[in-house]
Amino acid sequence: MQLKLAEQIKNYRKEMGLTQEGLADAIGVTVGAVSKWENGNNVPDILTLMQLANFYNISMDELVGLELTSKNLEDMCDKVEELARKHEFEEAVIEANNALTRFPNNFKVIYTCGNLYYYKYMARLDKKDSEKAISYYEMALERIKQNTDEEISEYSIKGKIAFLYKDTDPEKAIEQLKQINYDGSNNVPIAIILMNQGKVEEALDYFSHTLINCFSNQLNTIFSIGNAFSIMGKKADVLKAIDMVDVEMQFIDGSAVEGKVNFCYKPKSFLYIEKACLYSRLGETEEMKECVKKAYELAKEYDTSCEVDDINSSIKFLFLKDKVISHGTSGKGAIDSIDNILQYRLKDRDGKIPKQINAVIKAWNEQKKFIIDE
Repeated sequence: MQLKLAEQIKNYRKEMGLTQEGLADAIGVTVGAVSKWENGNNVPDILTLMQLANFYNISMDELVGLELTSKNLEDMCDKVEELARKHEFEEAVIEANNALTRFPNNFKVIYTCGNLYYYKYMARLDKKDSEKAISYYEMALERIKQNTDEEISEYSIKGKIAFLYKDTDPEKAIEQLKQINYDGSNNVPIAIILMNQGKVEEALDYFSHTLINCFSNQLNTIFSIGNAFSIMGKKADVLKAIDMVDVEMQFIDGSAVEGKVNFCYKPKSFLYIEKACLYSRLGETEEMKECVKKAYELAKEYDTSCEVDDINSSIKFLFLKDKVISHGTSGKGAIDSIDNILQYRLKDRDGKIPKQINAVIKAWNEQKKFIIDE
């Protein structure tokens, strides 16, 4: 067992952005006293140690820097989690209280207590357990800087708090979810709460935005997988990627409003180019050229018919209050976008355009020239 008091006093002071003078003023001692503590030439008395621990919002064990603390703390938290998962809540509460007594200001312990009452509420739906869980999670948020677990974040904790408010205070739950609705990540839970409140039109708007995000994310994912395999995939992987592209095209066809040229023509033209690259990888030249031809036909039809990427009038399953416009980042239109994709986005790890992609570029340029000459 080794004490690291001098180092801890200094580290926590710096973490709070304080000078030695600032810490001295905060706890009512001289600058010289703080300097001696940090140099290891003197130690605070027990009352001052308690004052420092309280000021730093940590336990006495953490302030003193006992090397055994971390292991003991982890063991206690693991025990609480294990008992809670087994629904042995009474025993878990006893273990949690013991941990809190030893480490009253430790993030890990407080977060574990929040989880305990979260599980307890889910099992028994007692409002008091929900309130306790929220209280512990809010205390954990105040100490989030102590957290070292990559799977735990401010976002995930606030999400749990919002879920706990869902039944007891729906408006509060929505308020919490909106605070962390990064890139629409909480659109669905917000919509469900609104729907349960009878606010169906507002809920449908949130659901619709989620569908747009899913549409975009799925398209980008399949396109990126296809890119990877068109450059370096094995035959079996390339064939699987072609199947994925075909399924995505079917999805777009099933989602698109029928009877008019619309936004969906643009991503479908991209997918045909993707498929052409995959066929080129397999050495199937005729299939590649046919895909390039279909890509150009769709892209040309889109560019000559659509002034803006109006999502609302392109996808059947949307119920949006306001018009949503997609802002293409690849180019001015579909043809310009495909030009840029072929020239800049399909390079290999060395930054060069692979031979099979050059074959697609040649077929694409020939197709454009053929249409112009015609």
